[in-house]
Amino acid sequence: MKTNRNEVIVLNAFFQSEKELFYLIILDPKEESLNGEPAFKQYWTERNIKNLNWSCDYGNNRVVKHKDIIYDPHNHPIIITFNANIVKFGEIVNIKITEENYSILLNTITLKKEFPTKKKFNLIACTSPLTNRARFLPEWIEYHLIIGVEHFFIYDSKSSDKSNYIYQVYIDAGLATVIEWDYYLGFEFHLQPQAQSDCLHRWGQLTNWILYTDTDEYLLPINPKQSIIDIINSVAIKSTPQIIIRLNNFAFSKEFNVNNESHLITKRFNNCIGKPNTDHTVKTLIQPQNVFVTSVHTLTLTAPWASETVEVPFDVLRINHYKASQYYREVYAEAIDYTIHRYLPELKTRLLAKGFQAE
Repeated sequence: MKTNRNEVIVLNAFFQSEKELFYLIILDPKEESLNGEPAFKQYWTERNIKNLNWSCDYGNNRVVKHKDIIYDPHNHPIIITFNANIVKFGEIVNIKITEENYSILLNTITLKKEFPTKKKFNLIACTSPLTNRARFLPEWIEYHLIIGVEHFFIYDSKSSDKSNYIYQVYIDAGLATVIEWDYYLGFEFHLQPQAQSDCLHRWGQLTNWILYTDTDEYLLPINPKQSIIDIINSVAIKSTPQIIIRLNNFAFSKEFNVNNESHLITKRFNNCIGKPNTDHTVKTLIQPQNVFVTSVHTLTLTAPWASETVEVPFDVLRINHYKASQYYREVYAEAIDYTIHRYLPELKTRLLAKGFQAE
């Protein structure tokens, strides 16, 4: 997929009531690499993003330029902010993006200053871009429904297996939204942080919390009497940007047969490291109104009013990371852990009810 060099792609535009700002989220252009250098970097360097004209027309000769531009050329969309304190609720504004000399209109966006709407969800999950993950999807989705995830925003990158059939089951049930995601920004890694930022800015207004995760990762509350929301409420405050969750890496069971698709991941994989990761490879629960931009394992930019990040203890909440289910590589195992097995009876019942394999 290519995009004309004179086009600026807008992922989302919205009013942020907490700080009386209009936000414009811009995606870097999708171009093929030139001379080994990602073209989107060359493009924005040549154009000098901050010298483009970003203006907001409030009507009645009230035209203002941007308040701030947040720009990371490596991983993330561009964020443009405009003051909204001189605009009344219900008023409509027009944001125009033009060349330096105003001769070329790159895009125009119309939005309204609206009262914030009531959140639809407490907790949603946003996936990394998936390709041909049909084998693992039903178990992963049903498990996370059990522990409190209310809706799934699934980013699909050109799957050709049975994924579309599985997606439709959950779309029809009102439990999933599927986004076709084939943006290519120089190299494949950019698919993931761009998708996460898209999820944040497109769907974050619907939910109190977002879980960023892959389909080989299972969020696990250690106390069966605590829900995910209970844990969140016990460690977070209104201005908390993110909750860090450490991963527990699981290895192959000795009897595992990579060609046998009849066994559930959560039943078959029991060997594990037995202790939390100590490096940067964590996953996060984020509170959208306190976050500007996300990355794969960290938040690179949070709102200036946000408080400190919170790390939940490993013996309260963790992520079981079944690395072998995706990469078929063995991880050195130090322990055996059956904690997640307490969910198997309900998990099997739910899978069978939808006609999926449950053994």
